[in-house]
Amino acid sequence: MICNENELESLKPYHPLGAWAMQDPCYARVCVEWRQVALSSPQLFKTIYLNDADLSPRNMDRFVCGISGYLVRSSQVPLCVNVDHTGNDEGFMENAVWRRLLEESHRWRTLSLRLDVACLRQIPPLDLPVLQVVDLFVGHTAPRLEGGSANSLPLLGLENAHGVRHASVQLAPGVFPDTEDLELPPSWHLTILILNTDFLDNMLQAIRVVGPTLDTLWVHTKHAPPLMDEAGQYLLPDQEGAVDLPVLKHLSTMHGGSDMIFFVHAPSLQSLAMRIPQTDCLDPLLRMIKRCRLQSTLTSLSIAAIQNPRESDYETLLECLRELTAVSSLSLRNTDGRPEHSVVRNRLISDLVGESGQSPCLPNLRSLSLWHGQRNIYGGYIAHLIYETIKCFFDHFGL
Repeated sequence: MICNENELESLKPYHPLGAWAMQDPCYARVCVEWRQVALSSPQLFKTIYLNDADLSPRNMDRFVCGISGYLVRSSQVPLCVNVDHTGNDEGFMENAVWRRLLEESHRWRTLSLRLDVACLRQIPPLDLPVLQVVDLFVGHTAPRLEGGSANSLPLLGLENAHGVRHASVQLAPGVFPDTEDLELPPSWHLTILILNTDFLDNMLQAIRVVGPTLDTLWVHTKHAPPLMDEAGQYLLPDQEGAVDLPVLKHLSTMHGGSDMIFFVHAPSLQSLAMRIPQTDCLDPLLRMIKRCRLQSTLTSLSIAAIQNPRESDYETLLECLRELTAVSSLSLRNTDGRPEHSVVRNRLISDLVGESGQSPCLPNLRSLSLWHGQRNIYGGYIAHLIYETIKCFFDHFGL
């Protein structure tokens, strides 16, 4: 924290109890010098971090004085504000330190909030003309409020921020026990969006709102919506259910987030990475490739650790790769310890390269990474795969 100006002048900086008791001259001098630098050169220190200790009543006067002194001297410097408050008390907005920061909201360049739902709802409409980056971690200790669902999360206080381009939202487990939608301000013209929550259902509407401008999307969910009915037929999303991402170039998913490929329409997609995707991810991937016509646009594909791969997945994977003729970078990784159940087979290279004299499956391939996992157990399998890889390339090019 920035120091109290009175403390600075009297050369009596704040100390931990042990250091103060020992009258540590080195510790005291370093604190004094750094605080002098902070107050005399505010452009060097743009981040203000507040946690529960800073917001407690016993430290209020000292921190208000220190914050005010710094804010006055740094009036021309954009601010990076980081607030970590784990409680759900209704008096959060009355905190003097927080209120002093709110007065300078027109200077906020980046905003990182770790707050409970109840505290987040208390943020009033702010003037945020230079805000570019928002990072939210939303807790879940708030009781249900009268006059609405406790599970809805409107970010009304952050709506007047037309310059936001990068947003990250993480919801603690249990924030949405029901399937209420996360609401992102439509005024945010995002190019990068990172989402981390329990359920994909809560994210879809938020992605739709900011979708038209998204360039990069990263989605991590623990659970995914059902993709098949009881008869095993895919539940194709209707026009209203689809997520239109016209300029999206990079899509990364983890766990249940891999089912985004079932919903998105992203004709400009260039890079797709799926980590620990769902078991039935390859059929929706093939559908997405054909639906979005990615044959000539997707240049990078990474699939890591399909859960419980099926015997038919290998053929489906090959069919996907045959469609993606523009791919120049391919990475496949499997963590299942049984080679017979892996999508990384010892014949994969020959299937990709093709027989001698034939056109390769991926004519533009420049980078290939294959990882089976469990190397210490299946070292012989890996060695055989390497041998087959080298042999295939030598045979194909007649060497």
